[in-house]
Amino acid sequence: MENKEVIIIGAGAAGVGMGVALKDFGINNFAILERKQVGNSFIKWPEETRFIAPSFTSNGFGMPDLNAIAIDTSPSYTLGKERLSGKDYAKYLQLVSEEYKLPIKTNCKVQSIKKEKTGYLLETTKGIIHAEYIIFAMGEFSFPNKSSIKGAYNNSLHYGEINSWIEIKGDKQTIIGGNESAIDA
Repeated sequence: MENKEVIIIGAGAAGVGMGVALKDFGINNFAILERKQVGNSFIKWPEETRFIAPSFTSNGFGMPDLNAIAIDTSPSYTLGKERLSGKDYAKYLQLVSEEYKLPIKTNCKVQSIKKEKTGYLLETTKGIIHAEYIIFAMGEFSFPNKSSIKGAYNNSLHYGEINSWIEIKGDKQTIIGGNESAIDA
């Protein structure tokens, strides 16, 4: 059994960013558990999707890049482009993970969490881990829920199920939602 002070579940922007923050504060006894690969939700974005806010290399002027997860980094500078795709951003997350030597366990699914007097016991596909603290950094994209709308389960697509908007056939579509993914569609 492994013992960690902190376990972060999810290696997307929030999880990797939190890992960087923990290191910045001198906390090194932690691990990030990712059920697939670093930036997986971003990798699954439809091919045509881009960040709404462009990535600017403004660090030299004392202004952080809006899409950065670590203070002195910039996806724009790192990747040489302003309009990032999901795959671009996943690459940035991977590069930040490597630069900061973050302890990420990929292909590691959390199967159960039990509260104990001294913290939490996590059963994973790669073994048992005891942690004093758990940070949940999984996005809603990870667990799509189509069952809340009657009849939608077999007759609709979740944003995470779309590889490319070109694949959507027909002239009439109904979009449910009002945030970035709805605008994208």
